[in-house]
Order: sequence, then structure tokens, then C-alpha cells
Amino acid sequence: MNNLVSAAVVIITNDKGEILLMYRNSEPFGWCLPGGKLDYLDKSKIATESPDIAAKREVKEETNLDIEKLKYLGSDASINGRRVYIFKALKYSGELRINPREHKEYEWVSDIGGKNLAGRTKEFIERFL
Repeated sequence: MNNLVSAAVVIITNDKGEILLMYRNSEPFGWCLPGGKLDYLDKSKIATESPDIAAKREVKEETNLDIEKLKYLGSDASINGRRVYIFKALKYSGELRINPREHKEYEWVSDIGGKNLAGRTKEFIERFL
């Protein structure tokens, strides 16, 4: 795995077309999409999982949802030059429960206007959804 691969985020929508956002407990504070960094071998820069596997794992850790089918939407370079892979959940199951160590709350939204969005959340939603 390339050392420029660093993170995966997932856009999850419900049957009403609303987007799942979660409020972060750490910087950058604000509403975000589920996702996170790929796992790496020890302290090396060699990823031990693919972006799609990382996306599924992060969603499970953060929301308790099991992603059964993902669609790759694209990727972009982050500020530090590492890649961020963006996916959309096409099929998922389970009972939504956020991980309180990572997020304060969650909300299904149809409009992101007026939301304090963390990082590049707005850009990812507008560009890839």
C-alpha cells in the first residue's frame, strides 16, 4: 500500500436522502462524516489495509453500522499531501450508536447550510454527492 494513502471518509444517507453527520469531540471541532485514518504497520508508513476496508472499519467503530456495499466516489489530496478516499454507503445495516470517545452526537440532515462543519466536510459533500 502506498504511503500517500492516509484516510477514508464515507457519505451515508438514509431512505429520506438525509446525510449522517457527527459532531467531533476533538479538533477540528464541528460536524463531520464518518471516517478516519488507515491502519499502518507499527510506526511505518506502510498501510496494512485498503481504503475501502478502512472505511468500513471506521464506520463500524464510529457508528456501529455495518457497511455491506460501498461505492468509490473519488479521492483528493489533503493539506499534507496524503490521499483522502471518499466513498458512499450503498447498503448498510445495524443500529446507529455513536462512539462517545470520538463524537458527541449525530444528526441526519438534508441541508448542510448553517452547520459548523469540521475540516473539509463541506467540500467533500458538495463535490462528491
